[in-house]
Amino acid sequence: LMRSLRILVSLIRFHRFCNLMFRCGCTWPWAGGDKNCNVYNKTGPRCPFCASRGVIVVFTHFYMYSIVAYCVQFMRKRSIWRAVVWSVGIYALSGLITGLAFKLASGYPYFLWFG
Repeated sequence: LMRSLRILVSLIRFHRFCNLMFRCGCTWPWAGGDKNCNVYNKTGPRCPFCASRGVIVVFTHFYMYSIVAYCVQFMRKRSIWRAVVWSVGIYALSGLITGLAFKLASGYPYFLWFG
């Protein structure tokens, strides 16, 4: 149940998180998701998260979920609320680290408030 909930929450907020990091135009799934993402532009910078496919996407999600799962298992012994808070924090931190790696590898001009 917790795993399904984490996956659902991640799918809902992924595009907003992507837009937060890369200012690419992604939004909530019910508001269009990646419909306005700059990955579909013919010229200009293209969002490195949305442009990546295949093994890279699978590895990225596996890495982020593995860290969150480890944190939840570790913190669950103490308190479920700590596990929730820590898992959200670790997801955000691992996502930012992964996003920075994508930015550096792709040369994308924007990251958070820089660029």
